[in-house]
Parts: sequence; structure tokens; C-alpha cells
Amino acid sequence: MNKIFFCILLSTFTIFSQQNNNAPSQVATDTIFDKIIVDEYRNFENTKDEKVLQWLDEQTAYTLNHFNNNPLFKQTQNELELLNSRAKTQISSIYRFLNGNSYFLKKAVNEKVSKLYCINNKTKAQYLVFDPEAFAKAQQNDKVFIADYKVSPDETKVAIAITNIGNEFSEIIILDIKNNKILNKPITNTWTKEIGGIVWLTANEIVFTYFPDIDKTSKNYIKNSELICYNIETKEKRILASKNNNPEIVIEDIDFLRFIYNNSKFDDFVYLKISGASTYKDFYYSTKNSISWKKLISKDDKVYDFKVFKDSIYLIVDTDKGRVIKKGSIIDFKIENTKTIIKPAAGLTLDSFIINQKGIYYICTKNGIEAKLYHYNNDKSIEIPLPKKSGRAVFRNAYLDSSNFWISLAGWTQSSTIYNYLGKEGKFVKETWSITEDFPEFNDVVVEELEIKTTDGELLPVSIIYKKGLKKHGKNKTVINVYGSYGISIKPFFNYNSLILLNRGAVIVYPHIRGGGEKGANWHRAGQKENKPNSWKDAIATAEFLIKNKYTSPNYLGITGDSAGGIVSCRAVQERPDLFGAFEAGVGALNMLRSEFAPNGGNSTKEFGTIKKENEFKALYEMDAYHNIKPNTNYPACYISASINDARVAYWEPAKFFAKFLKSTTNKQNAFLEISKEKGHIATNSSQQIDDSWLKSYFFFLTQLGK
Repeated sequence: MNKIFFCILLSTFTIFSQQNNNAPSQVATDTIFDKIIVDEYRNFENTKDEKVLQWLDEQTAYTLNHFNNNPLFKQTQNELELLNSRAKTQISSIYRFLNGNSYFLKKAVNEKVSKLYCINNKTKAQYLVFDPEAFAKAQQNDKVFIADYKVSPDETKVAIAITNIGNEFSEIIILDIKNNKILNKPITNTWTKEIGGIVWLTANEIVFTYFPDIDKTSKNYIKNSELICYNIETKEKRILASKNNNPEIVIEDIDFLRFIYNNSKFDDFVYLKISGASTYKDFYYSTKNSISWKKLISKDDKVYDFKVFKDSIYLIVDTDKGRVIKKGSIIDFKIENTKTIIKPAAGLTLDSFIINQKGIYYICTKNGIEAKLYHYNNDKSIEIPLPKKSGRAVFRNAYLDSSNFWISLAGWTQSSTIYNYLGKEGKFVKETWSITEDFPEFNDVVVEELEIKTTDGELLPVSIIYKKGLKKHGKNKTVINVYGSYGISIKPFFNYNSLILLNRGAVIVYPHIRGGGEKGANWHRAGQKENKPNSWKDAIATAEFLIKNKYTSPNYLGITGDSAGGIVSCRAVQERPDLFGAFEAGVGALNMLRSEFAPNGGNSTKEFGTIKKENEFKALYEMDAYHNIKPNTNYPACYISASINDARVAYWEPAKFFAKFLKSTTNKQNAFLEISKEKGHIATNSSQQIDDSWLKSYFFFLTQLGK
């Protein structure tokens, strides 16, 4: 009885706290380049403010209460679970040795986390290498997820990065495969899933990126990263590169250091990559046995990728006329001394390339959604027909020492399939253990790949997905998905969870907006810094096209964007609230004027700008969703989510946005905030987290659109 009474009180309390909107406010005023900036919720940036934290808990409780008490939520959850039960075993993070032995992560349908397996090429036997749940139980800890792994060159050991739910940082353990024995104390303060990975320098040495400070409340959070070489036998750690250790190299405290080693007789060098949230990087190189870094490539060279083969270096370079592959000498390399050897046909963008014993293979895409494979040898290129039409093609494993390579192919309606391309025979062979999902419903799914005119006349690629028999009467629930930053392309991917929407007659739309890389570097720059408004204007143009052509109408149209995509979804709605019935921003970068003061915020300045430069300050103000909220406005329904553990976007950015939004919108009853204490920036550790994100997003749009 007491429990029931408590639940009633909780529900009543959270509902009224939402309606009353008593968000604690402490106003701060800044003057930046003579412009006065009023920040009503600066106190939200204090991560220890108990009043703020309590208010966020109340809003989250209200949201979860609203979701859980709607019968459609449970129905949608059941449908999602049924789809998952039909899915096959998930295979990921595949690594194949030249001898044919294959290592991969595998998760059965009834399992919560992936385990590491190996298939022996000679015996074809599959065996378990590492079970993270068993390890965690034996060690009595909660680190049950494999974030990353790398097998030693002699296959006697494997370095494994383990982590726990909601934590993006990891610890590295080294396993003696034969004896199933851990050889070291866990190495902490690594982020191998995103930064640097694990590289075997020798059979007894690994190299990784180390972060001295991973406390999000510290001003030195993930700054001053170091390249560390760890000797498994001696337990010695030595610094291969760092800002303090290498004053001769220009390294900013916000830069991330990465180590590259191809372990091939055709490439004698190791490489240092100085990177961050920017397209182009500085690269240094050295001999393996005596590390002494020498500048190889400058970010001003606009090199997207490179490979070394013997004394030659091959580079994907961004030019004013698109990406090309250039060739030069690695000895005293200078970009001006290189020669263009590959120039894709008009309308195609170079995506990636490999080099092996048969020459150069490269992938091009048209508008980011149609993949093509080419082979370059003896000064000419020929197209290699793929075994199936694919929107996404990715080189998986390629060796300078081999004539073969592996490639995965996927699309909006087909799951990823892995093929081995046999260079000598010139044919594709499907891997016997490559698992293709079987969802026949996608045979009835239509994908329209269109180009529409955006606001300034540019041709914008748009992918529109729906079930056969769609009637264009303007009443189809439709969700636009946006990103448009860092030159990242939204490439076709298979998502059987989308049947939750498609089976209900909904339309799913992906506009390939400026700021992404679908049309190359110029397309990226056209949505960067001062040009950022092009990103949400492209989204608005997409909405207008869908409405004009009666796919949908404003009350039935939603828009969603995660991370930097939150800038686009929110700013599109703020400029044209009349076009949308609902919008979502997941872990969104929604307070761009304050972003560079957040943990890891310095890195975002490379993509979006800094308030220290007047022109970039003005651009940041324009893209700041928090500061562009207008009072007393009938905004569409919104669902804003964030994570306390987010290592990339501080949770207080979306939290501040929501507090001000809730105060300003006249549609308060349809405004929802959820602050997770378990997830990270993206839900990758657990399939349960991923399902939870899809579930809530789908439920939100299904219940809010068409009102």
C-alpha cells in the first residue's frame, strides 16, 4: 500500500513540476565583441548544483512516467523485442590474418554483450578467446564490455580494452591466448574505441593513447594526450610522443595523438598522427626501432588519407575540383612534388583506397549513397562490378603483402555482407561465416534517391524510405534524420528496427545536407562555421519538398538529429516551426557559445569556431539553439536527451536548452527531457542501450505526429 501511495505521489509531483517549470536560474551576462549575451541558466554548468540536478531528475521522471504509462510504449517495446528475436547472431570488429585465421566479436540473440572468438583457417574450428562477463565475475568488477581489441602479430596474445556500461573510457588487459592468463595489471585512462586504438609494435609491445586526466570536472580533462609504448615482459612504459616530451613538434594540449604501424615489409615506417575534430591532420614518421619524428604531412596539404608502399607515398588529396589520388616519394616528401594519378569521374567522390600486390583499389560514392569499386594498375582504372548493388562499401582487411582484400557491402534494405576479393582470380567469394539478416519485409520497402533544389539552388541528395503502396495524401508520419558536420557522410545502413515506423506507413528521410562529406570537401566547408546555416536550410528545403509533394504535412512531419545533428534539428524548427509537428535532439550540441568551455570543448572549435574571433563568434551565435529560443512561441513537441557520462557533449548543453525552451514554449505538455546516468555519448556498449534509444525516439514521433 505504501509503495502504491509513493508511486502516485511521484507521478503527481513530476507532472506538476513539469507544468510549473521551476527551473533554478542564475543569470550570467557576457559582452563579446560589443554584443551583450544573457545566459539565464549558467548555473546548469555547475555539475554539483543540487537544485539543478534535482530539477533534471524531476524532468526525467516526468518523461519516463509519460512514456511508460502509454500502452503504445509497451506495444512498441514488444515489437522491438520480437524484431531482435528474429535477428541473427551479430558479428563485428573482424580482423583477419594473412594466414586466414579470423578474429571477431560475436553476440548471440540471447546475449547482452559480445565475446571474442577465433576461426582457425586450417581446421575451420571456431573457439572462444575471451568472455568479458566471465572475466568480470572472476575479477568482481563491472567491466563487462569489449570496447576494442588487437591480436599480436604471432597470435599468442591479445590486448583487450574493457569498459563498463555508460563509460567511454577503457582499461587494457593483455591475455595469453594459449594459457588463458592475464599478463598485466589493467592499463587505465585509455579511449581506444575512439582515439588511437591498440597497435602492436612487436610481439611483446603495444602502443596506445593515454589520457593523464579523465575527470570531466577538471580543466585538463582529456588534454595533453600521450603515445605510450608498453612492454609486456618488463612492464616498462615509455613515451613515444607528447607535448612535453617533444617540444620540437607543434602539439596543442587539445590535440589527440595516434600511432600508425602497418607491420609490412613494404612499409618500413611508423607514423604519428596529430588530430582532433578536424578533417586534416599533421603526420610525422620515423623508423620503427629508433623513434625520432620527422614531419611528413601538414594539415595545410589537405590530405584525407595516405598509404606508403616501398619508397612511394600515395595520398587522397582534397582539391578545388574534388578528391584525387596523388603519388610522390616519401624521401623528402613535399605535396607540391606529387603527381595526380587517379581522378574520379564527375559526380563521384573518392571515399577510401588500399594498396596491395595487384595495385590500387579504391571506392567512390555518388552523393554518398551509391558505392563503386575501382582497380588502378598500369596507369589506368577499371570498375569492378560489385556482387550486389550497395549504398555502402567498406574495405575491412587489406595487406600490402597480399593480392586479396575483404570488403563489406550494405544498403538501406540489405544488411552487411562480407566478401573476400581474390585479386589473382578477379572474383568475390562470400565469407561462409558472414551473417546476413533475413527480414523479408524489406522486399516491400521502396528507396527513392533524389536530388532536390535547396534554398540557394544547390542540388541536395535526399534518401526517402517507405513501404510499397504509400499514398501521397499528406498524412503520412514522416521523420527527417539530420547530421551535417565534420565532413561525415550519412551512408546507407541496414536497420531492421526501422520496421517499427515503416510497418505503420511512416516515411523515413535522410537529407545529405551540407556540412557532411557526401559531395566531398567543398560540401563539408559549405556547412562549416560561417556557412553552418546552410545545414539547417537544407533540412528546411527537405521539409518543404516533402510537404509540397504530399508525402506528409506539417502536423505529421518530425525531425531528429544527434550530437552535432542537434544543431540542425533545433535550428530548423526555430526558423520554421510551422513546418514541423515534433523534433528531437539526442546528446545535442545546443549551446555553441559555451561549447568550447565544456570538457573536450576546445576540439569543437576546429569545426564550428571560437568566440575569440569575431566572425566565428557571430557564426556560433547563429547556430546556438539555446540563444535562439523565442519567448511565448508555439513550438512543436520536443524530446531532448543527454547523458551525464557523455565525454563529448556536456549534458548541461541540452539541459540548458530544455530549461529555456520549456519556459518559452506554449506547448509545454509535449516537451520532454531525459538525462541518462548510464549511457555515454552514443549507446554502443550494450544492445539494451541501443534498443532503448530507438524505442523512445520511435514512440515519441508515433505519439506526437498527426495530432
